[in-house]
Amino acid sequence: MIKSPSKYPANYKSIPALGRVSTGFGLKRPVLWAFLLILQIFTFAAAQGSDVEITLDVVAKKAAVTGSYTRNEVQAAKSNISFALGVAGVEGLGERIGDVRAFDADGAELLLRRLVAGEYLAPRPPVRWSYEIDLRPPANRLASPHVSWLGTSGGLLMLGDLLPFEGRRERSARVKIVLPKGWLAISTYGTGPDGTMIIADVSRAVVAIVRETERPIEYRSRRGTKYEMLITGEWQFTRADAEEMLGEIAEEYEKLFDRGPAEKVLVNLLPFPDGGGVGEWAAETRGQTVTIVSGDTPFKTQSSQRLHEQLRHELFHLWLPNGVKLTGNYDWFYEGAALYHSLKTGARLGRISFTNFLETLSQAATIEARMPAGSQIVSLGGRPSGNATGVYARGILTAFALDLAMQDASRGKRSMDVFLKRLYVENRERESEGNATILRMLGEAPETTLIAERHIKGSERLELGKLALPAGILWDGRRFALSEKPTGRQRAILRDLGYNSERRRPRYQNEK
Repeated sequence: MIKSPSKYPANYKSIPALGRVSTGFGLKRPVLWAFLLILQIFTFAAAQGSDVEITLDVVAKKAAVTGSYTRNEVQAAKSNISFALGVAGVEGLGERIGDVRAFDADGAELLLRRLVAGEYLAPRPPVRWSYEIDLRPPANRLASPHVSWLGTSGGLLMLGDLLPFEGRRERSARVKIVLPKGWLAISTYGTGPDGTMIIADVSRAVVAIVRETERPIEYRSRRGTKYEMLITGEWQFTRADAEEMLGEIAEEYEKLFDRGPAEKVLVNLLPFPDGGGVGEWAAETRGQTVTIVSGDTPFKTQSSQRLHEQLRHELFHLWLPNGVKLTGNYDWFYEGAALYHSLKTGARLGRISFTNFLETLSQAATIEARMPAGSQIVSLGGRPSGNATGVYARGILTAFALDLAMQDASRGKRSMDVFLKRLYVENRERESEGNATILRMLGEAPETTLIAERHIKGSERLELGKLALPAGILWDGRRFALSEKPTGRQRAILRDLGYNSERRRPRYQNEK
């Protein structure tokens, strides 16, 4: 999104099958380039963005940061300097900050009072500031895609936790990153002649730090989006494998939403900063940047299958929730939809078998059965009830139930595909509350109204045996299985779910 960064619990991948751009300008069109640069600078000047310089010491894993607030923020008479104290379950981020200094409009240094680690109060509004920040990798490696860090082979800068803009209205900035020789900063942001990036919202900004020898894979979609995938470290799959996966998933989702997610997208794939983590991975999609930090698997087939799974899930988030202006806590829906549609896309593309599709839903049902009965949301603006793993398991089952109910009632004319596209199109520019909007749309048809009232707002459990019957899928109390003789109508739904699609790619099947 991210209006606030995605929150992935450490164990949500217990459901196995669930789970910037370096810009080079040529000189072929110098007049056009000059015009675009002037326009960019003029637009930014009108917004009065802050100026920031970040000097990185990759060996010591720290940064020295200097900068200033915007003129608008000075006029707002804010006397505090505030950093993000926690992100995605990672607390104590303020402890990384040290040697904080601040100056007023006349250049006089201000005596700062530390309220808590990461929160400082000045006697009058500060205009300029400087500090150092410790960028050693987080102790919990699964936090690596959510916070700033530097390792021996590179790292990530999440400007939302790196800069002191917490709680301020204006979050735009001109950011210059000063690097040691042999290193590059890569992001989705264009740079001026001096290497300064123009960033409209630092809370959505991700910058990858890599060695100069690293070059991203590039893919241009049919609708014109430029995807770049930066792969660092050694992996079992090849760059050609990764490019093929990136392209087919991007095209599938652009077809679903009938639009590319942005002009540019960056996918960062990095190993855990301190190594290890075989079989583990964590990810976040922030703004137009997908970041996956992972350990590899022992075998090439597993490695390729898992990369496809990771990309299916995270690329979906470029559209939902990142591409809409829905507000509030509705992650029960967009995480459930992402998990379900990722699974469905894997089956449709033949990257997983239909047996795998059903096994994953069965595992989600097992997890959900251990949860206490309760609604998906506490209230229209409330947090999901229960632990995150259970909520997301309930979310994927709800998406499955909605999909089959829509297809059965409309004889295939409506489905979750149609619902997701409409949700995206209608809320790309219009801001509204997420839960209220989704429930209103579900309330427009009797079959989805029933699910919304009983199982999303209400506390009734889904009737697994009943919900899967429209597709000829049976539930025996422990697992889903395909009936021996599905009807023609059931077969039509099964084809939409990806049944038989795996025959196109037998090398990716992992039937037991």
